[in-house]
Amino acid sequence: MADTSTRTVRETEYGSGSTRIATVADVADVLGLTLVRAVDDSYAGGYGNSKWAGEVLLREAHDRHGLPVTVFRSDFILAHREYAGRLNVSDMFTRLMLSLVLTGIAPHSFYRTDDQNRRQRAHYDGLPVDFVATAITEIGLESSSGFRTFNAVNPHDDDISLDTFVDWLIESGHHIQRIDYDEWFARVGYRAACASRAAPTELATAPAARFPTPR
Repeated sequence: MADTSTRTVRETEYGSGSTRIATVADVADVLGLTLVRAVDDSYAGGYGNSKWAGEVLLREAHDRHGLPVTVFRSDFILAHREYAGRLNVSDMFTRLMLSLVLTGIAPHSFYRTDDQNRRQRAHYDGLPVDFVATAITEIGLESSSGFRTFNAVNPHDDDISLDTFVDWLIESGHHIQRIDYDEWFARVGYRAACASRAAPTELATAPAARFPTPR
């Protein structure tokens, strides 16, 4: 923004959550992909709309007044690799992993299987928070006079997926039964609701699953 004491324009770094909107078409300007956003009760709809609106306002500030802007669009941000047990309890990924442990059931696969019901190669697009923070810090230190956009995503075809996370939970000692996806989907809501009262205690006392460092 503008520094009133020196009348110089300061570069602005903005942490956005619009990855799912923009990286589909690799579009730097979100207005190039969507001009209108629905306001509804969809999951994280308000959060996504606020991030989209922030990008729109900063783009306008750049176009009208030459404000230097660097936008960082992050996808799923996972827990720090060096601090086991420290995580965001309300995070969607954390809730999913916790529900698998508390209910003791998981789908045979979270993804579409082949004609013989065999798991297929898949990938979970997530990055640990320490990696994302380092990338944002290093790039943010670079001076720029334009409008830059960086998509902090993990597109690598490494075959590490939600199914792999279930494998790791089982290997770490958690008793999880794999069942048909439709059956899991039907049962998990009821069983998760029954286990919800014990969730805070279970989360505090359950052994931490030590996942290998992402490649």
